[in-house]
Amino acid sequence: MKSIKGKHFIINNNTISNKKEYKSLEKFERISGFSYNSSESLIVVSGSINNQKDIYLLSANSSNIKKITDDEFDDIYPKFFKNSTSIAFSSNRNNSNLNEKKNISDFNESYNIFLYNLDTTTN
Repeated sequence: MKSIKGKHFIINNNTISNKKEYKSLEKFERISGFSYNSSESLIVVSGSINNQKDIYLLSANSSNIKKITDDEFDDIYPKFFKNSTSIAFSSNRNNSNLNEKKNISDFNESYNIFLYNLDTTTN
């Protein structure tokens, strides 16, 4: 990951052709961590847009982006488990339901680890 003139990029370096490919992350104001899955076809990113830190799933080979979390909690430092479609991330939420709207009592002063599995139909 590299920041060039205030814009964020993920740089893929092909060791066979010795070419660099730049994947723009210009939507994001800040990046709070990223991780590739084992096959390196997916990238999970914690990014801030409009001061809201959420988790996003990106395709390494295209410009597809899927927002995994969408709330006012701080979701940071995502990491794929090896040989898995599960993502661990840190958050200040008290509830594991990603679809519930926040309540002031739902904010936690400390951060906990949460797990999201891409293969399930429920969060």
